[in-house]
Amino acid sequence: GARRPHRVPHQLQEVYAAGGIVLSNLTETLLCQAYFNDHIVAVVSSFLQNHMDRENDGSSIAQIPMPPKFLEGRAPEACTFEALLAHMLDRHDVLTIALYRNSHHARWARSGAGEGARSRQNSFALLGDQLMDTFMRQGSNLSKVFNKKKSHRSSEHERMEQQQKEMDEDEDIVASYVVTCPEPDTLVTANDYIFVFVKDLETYNRITADEKRRTSLRVADGEVVNVNVHTPSNVYKAAQKKSKAA
Repeated sequence: GARRPHRVPHQLQEVYAAGGIVLSNLTETLLCQAYFNDHIVAVVSSFLQNHMDRENDGSSIAQIPMPPKFLEGRAPEACTFEALLAHMLDRHDVLTIALYRNSHHARWARSGAGEGARSRQNSFALLGDQLMDTFMRQGSNLSKVFNKKKSHRSSEHERMEQQQKEMDEDEDIVASYVVTCPEPDTLVTANDYIFVFVKDLETYNRITADEKRRTSLRVADGEVVNVNVHTPSNVYKAAQKKSKAA
């Protein structure tokens, strides 16, 4: 009979990993889990509403560049998500929850930066491999899909490597995606953006001051800069106006 086409689970599809689609059962899952863990309601509320206007327990989610001070004096292999999480909590009382990555990591990994930069463990060139390993470590049934034929996985691995090589050669192609709850030993680079919960605008301005200065210098030097940063300042200002009006 005709061979059935190999179907990749939706968790490994590029459009899903890049945040292009959301599963319809997400709200039902959150609702059920909130019955057992009432903190979920507060977390979801922070994601949707941004409560920076509250004096004590308010916060706003923001996407910021990788803080230069975290990378200073660290070897590339020492720049892990675990170290970043501790740095942001100790220095700024800011909680880091996710990374925003792009195809520049493939070029960084192949450039020889750091010990073992070419190894599969330290390379972020293949998003599919990273997600696949995550599911297998968690004992997911998805491992059965990928272990059916070792030869098929090898050919698929080679095909993905070839695709990534073509992307690396084309500077106009950027494969951006979000990694939530990264493994502690996940390496981070200056090309990353990070999602954080920030308590107030002053803290946000402080942790992004270095990047703003670097961007200003690059613009003054004639370099075209396109920095994609979601700032909570508009939310904060709107909350202030609302408070004064009341």
